[in-house]
Amino acid sequence: RNRNVFCAVRPPGHHAGYRGLLDGANSCGFCIFNNVAAGALHALEEHQCERVAIIDLDVHHGNGTEDIVRRYAHPSRLFFFSLHLYDKEDPHHIQGHGAAGSDSTAIVPVKANPDLPIDAVTALVEDDASPVTAAVASGSATPQRRYEFYPGTGVKDDHIHNIVNVPLLPLWAKDDPVSAKVSQLSGREGYRQAIQQRLIPSLRAFNPTLILLSIGFDAAAGDVGNTRQIPGEGTRMGIDLLPEDFAWATTEIMKIADICCSGRLVSVLEGGYGEYAALNKPSAVAHVPTTRGAARQSAPAPVAAVETEKQSLLNRNLLARVAAAHVHRLVDPYGPSSHLSQTTAHPAK
Repeated sequence: RNRNVFCAVRPPGHHAGYRGLLDGANSCGFCIFNNVAAGALHALEEHQCERVAIIDLDVHHGNGTEDIVRRYAHPSRLFFFSLHLYDKEDPHHIQGHGAAGSDSTAIVPVKANPDLPIDAVTALVEDDASPVTAAVASGSATPQRRYEFYPGTGVKDDHIHNIVNVPLLPLWAKDDPVSAKVSQLSGREGYRQAIQQRLIPSLRAFNPTLILLSIGFDAAAGDVGNTRQIPGEGTRMGIDLLPEDFAWATTEIMKIADICCSGRLVSVLEGGYGEYAALNKPSAVAHVPTTRGAARQSAPAPVAAVETEKQSLLNRNLLARVAAAHVHRLVDPYGPSSHLSQTTAHPAK
């Protein structure tokens, strides 16, 4: 039997709640069963583990896991920590046609995420007492979309249920004074600071007998899971973690596992998708038609078809590098770091 293990499972699970889709959520983020939460409850109830800690390092908040943890009848035995990006812009307002001299406005909220893994949704609040309909119909206003990094939750702690949430400010919002009210932490430095100052003390105080790690590699620099398309600015990264950051975080958690629970740690794969950047190079695009079988090698694909296919494929070399760094530290948390020089990720330009 091994003290720790990495589970390369698909689909991920941390957005699936007690009844699957959470109230108010627009999707389960590819999740069907909450693998980590099920494992935690099985350990607690079937194997009589005294205390189980769930650590979620996916770039998206583990809202489903939090929902299940909050419903557990013995909160002193279960701990949940989530470190994730959070960005939820204020709703835009539309100038209406109120009475003369009035400055009537109507909020047009949109629960949207134009980035992977959730499609954007545009919604307009219909209200007979609101000037929205008249304003839009007359052409004097255009409905605006409010950006929300999925799932738009995970701001507050819940000490009663042993829940600790640490939202990170996306790099694209670090100069936004409104967003800064939620978090002052961002990027690689903020990520490490959050683990050192929030996770490690809380985890040590909880003193788990088993640690379950929801590990998402979508926080890697260039991974499409943490990017955003901003008009006029192009694609922006929300966070820029490198393989050495994942290795460092794994080692820090393994240190606590060695102290508290004889090194018992189970790591379960959550998000992590890859990057588009490498496929934008001509050399990469050139081989796309030949990777689909011999039938396509005889006749070159039309340029338009190649461009379309190029945009729909992901390069997963980055995903492999950060995953390898994490697994290496699970196996040998205190070994040399020389292997990381071969796995350094390069942020997308």
